[in-house]
Amino acid sequence: HMHRTTASAIYNKAFGEKKNWASTFVWGQNHKEGHATNSFLFESDYTFGKNSIFGRLEQVQKDGHELVIPHDDPIHEDTFLLGAYSIGYGRDIVKDKGIDVGLGGMATFNSNPAALVPYYGGTKHSGFQFFLRFRPSKMKH
Repeated sequence: HMHRTTASAIYNKAFGEKKNWASTFVWGQNHKEGHATNSFLFESDYTFGKNSIFGRLEQVQKDGHELVIPHDDPIHEDTFLLGAYSIGYGRDIVKDKGIDVGLGGMATFNSNPAALVPYYGGTKHSGFQFFLRFRPSKMKH
């Protein structure tokens, strides 16, 4: 049996019609069998004209069971702090035509404690992605 508690805060600030800054902070906690694990997330996006710069910081506590560490490994009962840190950029190539089409990219860097090296192969990991985004255009009032 698990209890989950969450809280979040969102901030949005428009700087005219073409600039906007939006940020979100989220905290969560799982409490099971007398043990609690926490997670924290902060993400932010600054849009100016057809451009957008965004980032995300995330830290999560996971126990050995959630990470599928074998039961016979002494660290199976331990709790670990994992991190993911991303930064990206996107640009709309079609805007305000009913559907906005954007191209972009994002790099992510992950971290984990040294105790997990036998399973993760290291303490620092990274990856990247390129994307094509379709979304409805902003409504006109």
